[in-house]
Amino acid sequence: MFVRLFLFTTGLLSFLYFLFPASFERFDIIKGDVLGIEKRNAQVNKPTIDTMLMAYCINEGSLPKNLNDLYGEYLREERKLDLDKLYIYKVTDEDSCEYTIAPKSSG
Repeated sequence: MFVRLFLFTTGLLSFLYFLFPASFERFDIIKGDVLGIEKRNAQVNKPTIDTMLMAYCINEGSLPKNLNDLYGEYLREERKLDLDKLYIYKVTDEDSCEYTIAPKSSG
């Protein structure tokens, strides 16, 4: 009985978090980090960010100074996601749009 109650409760909380992540913002331990979901998804999101960097470079002719410029601050304002906090990003050659990017360690 206890296991069923535990599974029901955690499932319900997960479902509510999925539907309304902003309502869980007050439980953040670190400002801007929504229950650790950013760190868990940093490696998964890297190919998408690589694609966006190449598209940005093609459209603008150069790379952005920081990753949040990719989306015009949309992620930070609307989704509470700070890409500069999650990744180590450095432009190595601005003329040929070369860069390095790696997820920051969680520790």
